[in-house]
Amino acid sequence: MILPLLLAGAAAVPPPPAVEPDIQVIARKLRKIRVSADADDAGKITACRVTVSSGEAALDGHACDATRQCATRGLGSSDAIADCVDQSMIAFASARAAEPIEKPN
Repeated sequence: MILPLLLAGAAAVPPPPAVEPDIQVIARKLRKIRVSADADDAGKITACRVTVSSGEAALDGHACDATRQCATRGLGSSDAIADCVDQSMIAFASARAAEPIEKPN
């Protein structure tokens, strides 16, 4: 007699919401980021600004850091710099995803 009541109660409990893996969340944020950079005649980045934010200051800041670093490598074309920035952002995000999550005490 108790078993049917327990089964009826269990069926009424909705499953917990699906948790999206961190890497998918980070990937979505990375796709959002857009930067605009100004360079001098020598190709040195003189200004960099995030025009579309990921919503995370660390990712946005790294986008401009990566843009500056890639431009100083003398890659030549904007496509080569963009590829370099993409690779840097992927490495940065992968390192962050691998960090252990601190749980509050």
